[in-house]
Amino acid sequence: MRHRLFLLCAVIFCLALTGLCGAAQGRDASLMLAAQDAPRLKWVELSIGGRPVSIKAGGVLALHPDAPFMVIKAASDSWLNLGLSYHLADRPMIDLNQYHTLAEIYGDKIFDLESITLKVFKDGQSLGQVRLVPRLLPIDWLRRAENTTSLADKIRYTKKAAGLTPDNRLLMMRLLDLLLEAKQFKEAAEILEPLTRANDDRELLLRLAGLYHDMGRDVKEADTLTRLMNAGQGSPEIIDRLTTLYEKLGRWQEAAALMPQLLKDKKGRERAKSYRRLAEALQRAGREKEALSAWQEAAKLNPDDPDLWRRLARMKAKEGDKAGLLDALKKASDLNPKDKSLHLELAEALLQKGDKTQAALALEKALELTPQDVGIMLRLAGLYQEQEDREALASVYERLTQVKKDDPDLHYNLAVLTMEMGDYQQALVSLEAASRLKPKDGEIGFLLLETLLQLKRWDRASKLADQMLKQKVDPIKLVNQVHDPLLEHRPEKLANILDLALKASPKTKNLYKLRASLALDLKDSKTAIKVLAKAFKALPKELDLAWDLANLYEAQDQDSEALDVLGHILDKDPDYQGAQERYLQIKTRLMAQKNHKKTR
Repeated sequence: MRHRLFLLCAVIFCLALTGLCGAAQGRDASLMLAAQDAPRLKWVELSIGGRPVSIKAGGVLALHPDAPFMVIKAASDSWLNLGLSYHLADRPMIDLNQYHTLAEIYGDKIFDLESITLKVFKDGQSLGQVRLVPRLLPIDWLRRAENTTSLADKIRYTKKAAGLTPDNRLLMMRLLDLLLEAKQFKEAAEILEPLTRANDDRELLLRLAGLYHDMGRDVKEADTLTRLMNAGQGSPEIIDRLTTLYEKLGRWQEAAALMPQLLKDKKGRERAKSYRRLAEALQRAGREKEALSAWQEAAKLNPDDPDLWRRLARMKAKEGDKAGLLDALKKASDLNPKDKSLHLELAEALLQKGDKTQAALALEKALELTPQDVGIMLRLAGLYQEQEDREALASVYERLTQVKKDDPDLHYNLAVLTMEMGDYQQALVSLEAASRLKPKDGEIGFLLLETLLQLKRWDRASKLADQMLKQKVDPIKLVNQVHDPLLEHRPEKLANILDLALKASPKTKNLYKLRASLALDLKDSKTAIKVLAKAFKALPKELDLAWDLANLYEAQDQDSEALDVLGHILDKDPDYQGAQERYLQIKTRLMAQKNHKKTR
């Protein structure tokens, strides 16, 4: 019983579920039928300026912005097409049952629209749509370009026009002009390059070459101009331009090959200019002999150009033509006497020839232009020294000291020269300047001392000698320099100098002898004895000094002191000439004096 009840419930549940599913399926089917029954747009008929045009649903119609249009009617797949309405998707308020133009509706925006959607409705439900595409003509874009002030917009609109008529050369040229004005050279070249591939149109190739020039693409420019030349469309201007490019690119062989054509119909200086360019190209191309010939022609045609003679001179130098080199340099320097470098080159050439006199003249001319040029002065000094022209050499050093006032060596050299010439007064001026700059320089001091002695400035010379000895110069050299003149004119000053010299060099025998001799000349025996006594202590082995001291002691009746000194001599050299005899004489005399005293 329980089993049957369960089966009955299961059957009832399945029937209920089946009923629910059937009801749901019925509703979906009803909706699908309703959708299938909704009308769909088949076509729209427009009047374009009075002419009917039909567009299928989803279709596209190209329409000029100025063409008047209106919707005449539309059709759907419904058997009854009543109650249909038409709207532009973005301008629903426009009454399409009346004539309008796209330009009227959209104004300038029409230039930026790709398409316009026209929708058809029934009872607010969209049945379908068609699209209107603004069909702008080149003239429209050109007018648009004309009316704008923006260069970028002009280019954009002109591109649109050119895109519609790619074969319109006039329009393409207008676009190129605009791109050039905007300095968009690369884009302009990209337009021109395809146009010139197929033919050698002179105007287009010239414009393309101009573009490459503005872009700095010299190789491309040269290749383009070469095409014109190869096509027989060259001209003097093109030849000159291409030659200039070859020069800039360093393509000297090609430049030299073209340049003879530049000589045609040219005369005088213009012809000389062309020969000059040819000479430079040939020279850079390594064609030296041809280059020399071209330089000669250029100089003949324009003999007043110093630079041409200079360049010719350099070529002559390479050829080893010394005579031709000198001739060309002389002409160049005569034509341009204010060019220092020309005088220097001429001087160098004259030196190579061995003409030092003329070389010095050329250097003097160069120095006149730059009086402060130490380098030229030193070169002149070397030349004058080689020629032993002391007067000219002194003149150079005098100028050098004016430029380099703080150079003691220059002042010293000038002093040496003027002393050799006997001009001690000028030498003194130079040495005083050198001494101020280098006060402890012994060489300058000795020369200054010599100058003062030559000028008989005894007191100044003595004072300088004292200063130099305090600076520890060579005392023997100094004494030898001043001894004779000061002995005659300032012996007292000499005595002081010798005393200082002995302090500086107490082991120098000759200084003692000179000082003792001076003291005796001055009748100052005590000082002489004092000096020789110092020598006796400092130089005990110098027996001749001891002998002189013994003689002085004896002369001054200082027999005991003399006997001691003679005893020293005999100890050192028993055979010293006269010492033993003198010793015995003094010894005997002293003993006699002693005995005499005892007797009294």
